[in-house]
Amino acid sequence: MKRIILLLATLALLISISINVFATPDYLEIKGDFKVFCQSDSWEVTIGKLDYANDLIEGMRAYEKYSAGLLMSPVDAFNNGYFTGYIMGCVGTLPHDGYYTLPDNVTVGQLCAIFTKYMNNHPEYWNLPASLLVYFALIDAFPKR
Repeated sequence: MKRIILLLATLALLISISINVFATPDYLEIKGDFKVFCQSDSWEVTIGKLDYANDLIEGMRAYEKYSAGLLMSPVDAFNNGYFTGYIMGCVGTLPHDGYYTLPDNVTVGQLCAIFTKYMNNHPEYWNLPASLLVYFALIDAFPKR
């Protein structure tokens, strides 16, 4: 049992290592399914599994069912939860670098609706990292003041 826990902890560490210094990365390097941010004026390196926008389509469709009040299967409910959690995780960790101004009273539903609208309007970007598209959707919806 201890070996399984140790293995899972090691795997989690290898999949997502993050030392954050609250700075914008100088470059983003994508190698296969992994992203690497490098910071020249500090010692930040972030390595993590990329979620492409294509990976969120099922969750987005489940969210659309949920917001329309349609009956959802257990799989839809799971996908909706994953989608909503992913959007909130991105919003909570994306840099607030002046390109957008997030209102204080914005709701989870609004953020998911904004991303869904952006995705539906830009299917040509579905092959890009999903977190990047969340960032673009925020810039589009809440441009800097």
